[in-house]
Amino acid sequence: MITNVSELLKGFMDVEREKLDSYALKHAPTIGKMYEGLTSDVLDRAIPLGLDLQITHGVIHDGAGNMTGEIDCMLVKNLGEEIPHTKSHKCHIKDVIAVLEVKKKLYSSDLKDSFEHLRDVSTNNSSYIQNPENKNDEGFDINPAIKAFSETTGIIPPPHHEVSKMGFEKELLYHSFVTELTSPIRIVLGYHDFKTESGLRKGLIKFIREGEKSGNRGFGTISFPQLIICGNNSLVKMNGFPYVVPMTSNYWDFYVSSNSNPILLILEFIWTRLNLNNSIWRDDLALENFQLLLSAKPEKSGDKFGWRYN
Repeated sequence: MITNVSELLKGFMDVEREKLDSYALKHAPTIGKMYEGLTSDVLDRAIPLGLDLQITHGVIHDGAGNMTGEIDCMLVKNLGEEIPHTKSHKCHIKDVIAVLEVKKKLYSSDLKDSFEHLRDVSTNNSSYIQNPENKNDEGFDINPAIKAFSETTGIIPPPHHEVSKMGFEKELLYHSFVTELTSPIRIVLGYHDFKTESGLRKGLIKFIREGEKSGNRGFGTISFPQLIICGNNSLVKMNGFPYVVPMTSNYWDFYVSSNSNPILLILEFIWTRLNLNNSIWRDDLALENFQLLLSAKPEKSGDKFGWRYN
C-alpha cells in the first residue's frame, strides 16, 4: 500500500510543482512560501486520518529557553502555542515528529544552510533529553534502537547501563542509534537544481570537505539529516528506521543515495516512526535502489572523539 500512496502523492506533487514553476512572481519570500505550502499539502495527504497529528510551521523549543530558527514545515503531536499575530506555532521538541526544510532551488549554499539549520533541531532535542528536570517526562522505548544496532553490527548489546562494556566504538554506535530514534526526523526537500544523483552526491561531499578544511565542528553522524531530497534524487541515512545495512568492516555504511520515488522515502521514515509500517502498510524495502555514499568509523584520541569518514 505504501508504494501506491507514494506514487499517487508524487504525481500530485509533480503536477502542482509545474504550476508553481510557471507562476509569474518575483518576490523570493513569497515564492518560498508557495513551495512550503505545497510541501505541507503533500505531507498532510500522507498522514492517515485519526492519528490526531497536525502540520504547521514556526519554531521549536526545549522548555528551558533554547529555541530553533524558523522551521518551514513540521509534523507535530501538539501545536503548542500560536505565535501572536501569525499563523506560526511555538512547539515543544517532545511533540515534534518530523521537520522539513524546503527549498525551491537547492544549491550548494542552500545545502549548507539547511544542514546547519536542521542540526539546531538535534541540538534542541539533546538539551531537552539531557536536562535532569525532564527525568519524570514520558520515557522512550529504545527497543527499536537496540534492534537497529543489532541488525547493523550483528551484536546484541548488554543492558543500557552496561553498554560501555562493548568498547568505545560500539558504545558510540549504540548511542547513535538511540539518538536517531529519539530525535525528530529531519528532511531537506529541494524542488530543483542538482540535476543528477551524482551531482547531489558531489554537492554533499564538497560541503563536508569545506567544513573539514575550515575546522568546523558538528559533522557527527547525528548531524546528517535522515533525508536530503533534490528533485527525483535523494541522500538517505541508514539508521535502522527503517533502512539498515549490516556492517562488513569497522565502518558503518550510514549514508547512501537513491533515485527512487522521494515521496516513498519520506513515507517510509515517517510511517516507521508512527508504527504504521507493518505487514498491512509496507512493501519490501528492497524495492528502493541505494548506492553507498559515506561510511563512518568512531575514533578517539585522548579525551576527544569523533568520526572518520570514507
